[in-house]
Amino acid sequence: MQERDVIEECADGRPRRRREYSVAHKRKLVAMAMEPGASVSQIAQRHGLNANLLFTWRRQKEYAPAMQPMVAPKLLPVAIAAPEPARRPGEEYAKGDSCIEVEIGAARLWLHGAVDMETLSGVVRLLRGVR
Repeated sequence: MQERDVIEECADGRPRRRREYSVAHKRKLVAMAMEPGASVSQIAQRHGLNANLLFTWRRQKEYAPAMQPMVAPKLLPVAIAAPEPARRPGEEYAKGDSCIEVEIGAARLWLHGAVDMETLSGVVRLLRGVR
């Protein structure tokens, strides 16, 4: 006698509302649901199941496919450099360094390095409007 995937029996002439699924069928659906990128809901819908039932089977060890042993992650060496000390307003800068300090009301802005004048004028206009 061949095992069927889905068994729906009739009792007393009435169709059974509860279906029984073979172990092989459950394993096949669980394996499909465990594939990377697989949608459990879509697989369940395609096979006439409630998605919750398929999620339950996935958690049960007798239906889950044999998993590959997890490989321990490799740790990479890391070197942490000490941060450069922050310069305070008014401190001297090395020759060639540029620093612009703008103070408008309670707002203070320090700019180091190359400064785009168009951006700077936009920031100054914004700070003037904040007062």
